[in-house]
Amino acid sequence: MEFCRLVVFGAGANGGRRQWYLIDQSVDMAHFVPAAIYWNEIGYDTGPRSTDVRAFMNDSSNYTFQIGSINRSEGAAMGIQYRAYIKN
Repeated sequence: MEFCRLVVFGAGANGGRRQWYLIDQSVDMAHFVPAAIYWNEIGYDTGPRSTDVRAFMNDSSNYTFQIGSINRSEGAAMGIQYRAYIKN
């Protein structure tokens, strides 16, 4: 079994304290810069398979481990939907 120390973000998440969690299917790779915000502000203009979008998605410094339910709840709470990409 592999364990990882991760910071749980959000007020309801163990008070934001660091704690050891088992890396399993309940852990997500969460973005520091939310993907929807990046896409809506920059990515939609270059396209889903563009060099810029791929660089953003492959940038390991933009990821952290986060409990999946917290990651999805925080994403939903942002209330942001992805802009539609319209191919020029």
